[in-house]
Amino acid sequence: MGRPVIIVLSAAVILLVQDAPGPSGSFVRPAFGQYNPEEIAGFTRHLITRHEYYRAYAELRRLRELHPGFINPEELFTTELYLLYKGGRYDEILALKAPDAGRRIRCVHTVFALDAWIEGSLRGGARPCREEGFAENKDCAQPLSEMIIKRCLLAGLTAGKGIIPSSPGLCAYDIKKSFGDQGYRELMSYSRKQYEGLRSPALSVFAGIVPGLGYARAENRATGIIAFAVVAVGSVLTAAAVKTDNDPMALVFGLGTGVFYTGSILGGYRETLRYNRETERRIIESLTEKLDLPGDRETVMELYGLKDGKNR
Repeated sequence: MGRPVIIVLSAAVILLVQDAPGPSGSFVRPAFGQYNPEEIAGFTRHLITRHEYYRAYAELRRLRELHPGFINPEELFTTELYLLYKGGRYDEILALKAPDAGRRIRCVHTVFALDAWIEGSLRGGARPCREEGFAENKDCAQPLSEMIIKRCLLAGLTAGKGIIPSSPGLCAYDIKKSFGDQGYRELMSYSRKQYEGLRSPALSVFAGIVPGLGYARAENRATGIIAFAVVAVGSVLTAAAVKTDNDPMALVFGLGTGVFYTGSILGGYRETLRYNRETERRIIESLTEKLDLPGDRETVMELYGLKDGKNR
């Protein structure tokens, strides 16, 4: 028989096997469990518990594309925000627009948007507090209302370097009243003490007149000592060359020393900026833990995020 005949017969045999009656007399069809919406939802939750957030996000998109409407917009959007945050995709959270599915979903978006801004707070002021499209605390029920208050407090402290600035918009309400006098005073005292540890870059430039002292102000004493030693040795060699009328060497040593001296001043300035960024990062992390922002995100996910597909 020719090859085409063999191919046709083989295909017919495969179809007969697939359509053969099972033990109960019903016909057996190919299993497509991996495309079942319950299975995809359950697998997505499984990936989240394993902290595989990128894979979970891919599965969530697959669920949305293959089975639109299987999960409600609130669950879908909350889970998307949670996975984007866990994946470090903070700009995408701020760029998202909450679906028109009720007030609560805007409150959830506000919680994650403020968290996303706080993570990138070294880039500027508390913009989410002033932009349109985010829910105000008074529009949200508990526990989302309290979560927004805490985040506005931290955003304000971050923007004001330990002092809450007066600002219109989302954060324009009596935060002190929300936290209570005692809790408010303790948190303000703690944050101010932390921010007092920041160094002035301008003073570091001034201190850099003494070689290496700018580095020392930024807690980088090792580099400061090296800078001082290099400039000191260069100065001695330049002076010795001038004393012996060795003008070419005096010029070489003088230029080299001048370059290192200028670099020491600028290096102290840049090192102070780096020190301040790292200090602010530690302050934000410490305040985040004190206010239990990570616990809030897990609560939001459990209350409003994707449920296990088998227990919907």
